[in-house]
Amino acid sequence: MKRSALPLIMILVGCLQPLSAQWTSWGGQAKDIAAHGGTVWVLGADNSILFNSGSGWREYPGGGRGKAIAAAPDGTPYVIGMYDGIHRGTGSGWVELAGGGRGKDIAVDGSGRVWVLGMDNSIFYHDGSRWVPLPGEGRGLRISAGPSGEVFVIALGNGIYRHRGVPR
Repeated sequence: MKRSALPLIMILVGCLQPLSAQWTSWGGQAKDIAAHGGTVWVLGADNSILFNSGSGWREYPGGGRGKAIAAAPDGTPYVIGMYDGIHRGTGSGWVELAGGGRGKDIAVDGSGRVWVLGMDNSIFYHDGSRWVPLPGEGRGLRISAGPSGEVFVIALGNGIYRHRGVPR
């Protein structure tokens, strides 16, 4: 029996080696991560907002701190701030999105539409001037959005759900 296990172990080790060789450390520690437009965004260990476009981690101009981060296809960062407000990076600081709003998690779809889980776990999208509840009474713990406008949530019961998004 020991002889038959050895080839299996060798195969497993051989399969795992190429996978581990594909990962490269970028250094640092983070609480959340988003990538788009050639830039990687993170919330650092102290909730600071950092970015890396290939030449090391730098703090976002204007500083700031966040609880959740997302990035638009053009590379614009969006964060849920420390007091739950929803902000967009301007290149030199942050502006709160029109309509106020508070959130727990954030995502940006392929068209740049911003999605959040509100304080009551309801799903909202920003129409450019206000926060609109997503029809269907869905709620979630985490949210992500795809390139075609579809929205994915981990629901309150930890199930994974997809919504086709809102017509443009």
